[in-house]
Amino acid sequence: MSADRVLLIASVTTLTFGVATVPSRQLALDDRSGLMQLLISASAHEGDDAAQTVHEATAKVSVLLRGEIGQIWAKGSRGIYDASNAPVAAVVSTLWGGMPIIAYLLTAPGCRERGYASSLVREIAYLADVHGYSSVGILVPPESASIKLLNELGFEELVAPEGL
Repeated sequence: MSADRVLLIASVTTLTFGVATVPSRQLALDDRSGLMQLLISASAHEGDDAAQTVHEATAKVSVLLRGEIGQIWAKGSRGIYDASNAPVAAVVSTLWGGMPIIAYLLTAPGCRERGYASSLVREIAYLADVHGYSSVGILVPPESASIKLLNELGFEELVAPEGL
């Protein structure tokens, strides 16, 4: 787990109180370029965890592909696309510590406040439940604006026991 991000966890039953409201599809290899551009544009608004260049975005994607924060969970990696088939929102999930972990939840700046992120989170929770998982985690920068939304959806910060 990355030290520059915090882990929040929620029960799938808490997250699936509503259904996914925006159609999405599983991410494919052909989506890599669009996903890296989305990572750059979306994370530029997230402060410390920002991927400002293609090089930085490639490094972050490489961390995922090397399995440093768990094995990629393809079923739990989905995108919402615009009319030109470019991703405007995406979730990239891994399997780590016996549960799905949302490693990245991205929304293009011009597409925020449309419910894309909450729809993707609900969809991941549904898929996690179907596949027998009871919880879902998410990694976010400590100062992320998305923490408020995640708390509203039912995520709580995991607090490490003293001495760890």
